[in-house]
Amino acid sequence: SSGRVRRVMTDEVRRRIDGFIARNRENVAAGLHKQQMRKLDMWRRLQDEGARIAYSTVCQYVRALEAAPKPQEKPAKAYIRQDYEHGFRCEFDWGVLTLWIGGVRRRL
Repeated sequence: SSGRVRRVMTDEVRRRIDGFIARNRENVAAGLHKQQMRKLDMWRRLQDEGARIAYSTVCQYVRALEAAPKPQEKPAKAYIRQDYEHGFRCEFDWGVLTLWIGGVRRRL
């Protein structure tokens, strides 16, 4: 052992991961909640780009970013559970699906 510290979390790798996380936030803001990169997806993309980094290193970095205080955090939502007799009331939710079709973003 040469005593050299191995550096795999370079500034470039940090910038790439920060970019993945920023894209995730943009997708959430655009209503595309299910179109986010997981840590495993980030690691695989970095591997494809030639970065020799361990999955656990990506997880540690992302976890540290998630634990950092965020400016202007939204307050938690509160829900009141309601109980009605069967047949007395009907509730349903309208869902919105956002897709890219032919290069055009559509809400269905």
